[in-house]
Amino acid sequence: VHLTLRVLHHALTILSAAVNHGPEQTFAYVIEADHKVRVSPITVTQVQGAQAIIGTGLKPGQAVVTDGQMSLKPGSTVIIRNAMPASPGGAANALAEKYSYPRTQ
Repeated sequence: VHLTLRVLHHALTILSAAVNHGPEQTFAYVIEADHKVRVSPITVTQVQGAQAIIGTGLKPGQAVVTDGQMSLKPGSTVIIRNAMPASPGGAANALAEKYSYPRTQ
């Protein structure tokens, strides 16, 4: 049985796999245009299945790392293996999750 208690319009979502919990903050690795990552502190307001609703720290359209975060540090370069496009519905899923892995040199 599935019961909808409320609908959050214009909620910013990412895959919950992109949410990282450090000793001092919750964060996501954001992929910059040069394919380098930076740490972005975030607040997660709710998790539903594989989706996390982000309260602060990310903007629509930013790409986040969803796999391989354990080997990353700020400034690491990543290769985008498989990108999920933003939803045509607008801001509800405008944050395109990108599956990224550390680049091996």
